[in-house]
Amino acid sequence: MPLVLFQFVALAVTGRLTPYERFDAMRRLDTGGYSVLTNKWFVLLGWSVIFILILLLLVVHRMRTEREKRQIEQRYDELSDQMQLTAAEREILDAIAVRSGSARKDAVFHHVEAFENGLARLMQDVFAEGHNLAYRKRLQAAVYALEEKLGYIKPAPVYRPKSIKEQSSRHIPVGTSVLLSLPGQDEARQIPGQIAANDRYEFVVRPEIPLACQPGQMWRVQYEIGTVTWEIEAIALAASDKGLIFNHSDRVHFVNRRRFPRVAVRKKATLAQLPVFRHAQEADDLRPVFFDAQINEIAGPSLRIRTDVELALKDRVLVVFELEPGLIVQDIGLVRDIRQTPVGQAAIVELAGLNDRAVAELVRVTNQLLSRTPQAAAEQNNENTVAEVT
Repeated sequence: MPLVLFQFVALAVTGRLTPYERFDAMRRLDTGGYSVLTNKWFVLLGWSVIFILILLLLVVHRMRTEREKRQIEQRYDELSDQMQLTAAEREILDAIAVRSGSARKDAVFHHVEAFENGLARLMQDVFAEGHNLAYRKRLQAAVYALEEKLGYIKPAPVYRPKSIKEQSSRHIPVGTSVLLSLPGQDEARQIPGQIAANDRYEFVVRPEIPLACQPGQMWRVQYEIGTVTWEIEAIALAASDKGLIFNHSDRVHFVNRRRFPRVAVRKKATLAQLPVFRHAQEADDLRPVFFDAQINEIAGPSLRIRTDVELALKDRVLVVFELEPGLIVQDIGLVRDIRQTPVGQAAIVELAGLNDRAVAELVRVTNQLLSRTPQAAAEQNNENTVAEVT
């Protein structure tokens, strides 16, 4: 009963107290005037618990951040391996990722904006550091290759040029013989070399003699395709054991018609005219009509032919002859010139359908004919004299 009465009085009293009076009463609740909440050890314990909790929170946050960084680095390395990036490309991509401004390093693989932002800052730093033109050209070629692998640009198609305007140093086949020279030098100081490698980013020329080359130096490169000699001006990027490394150039200039060794021969041939249109009475037989002819001179794809067939300039003819035992040449030719000789008409015919390999084969055979033994050469000269007389 006293306990129930005490609870009733307490509820009655507390019911008349204001909220502030209630809080003050709770604060003064003690045994003999002593408050637990104001005890210094209690306060110190409370602040210690709060400090430990905050410290644990920071440690957990730091561990989670480090784990995320390791996951990002692992993801970055995995993507680099999947795209088969070279060591040089990884260094460039690392420099771009650092400057991208993104919190995630692997963002350069998926977000083109992050890649472009990092690339723009990288190029600004390159210019600010004063790197030469050769270094910038090489960096641009490497960045281009990197963008292709990341899928930000479509790979450039590899194709044969369809016209003179599409000629480029990218179309020079590996193994092509070239002549190197510095601008301003005469042709007598040209240095022979060979294309050792050629991709869409750069090409390598292996000279016959060692050359001193400074990065950024301009060189002239002459090469022959078919019956034409071409020339380009390219910047030397570096020199290595493989040769001189050049950047590609689309400024290809026509130099002249290719010069071929001339050799006098006497070879039997057959020749047929190939007019674009034929008369109706001739249309019954669609086969070309061949006539006997004789080849008196070979100069690469150009032939000096003596024939009784009446030919005119720009006529198309089909020529068939034996170049060497077992090797027959048959191709369409274009009449370039008509010459009158004491023994009849001679036509200069240029074979129009030969590829580079066929032209090289003709040059090889003519060079063999020119390099005969002195006795054979004398006999050949006698035959040439007789051929000109007859």
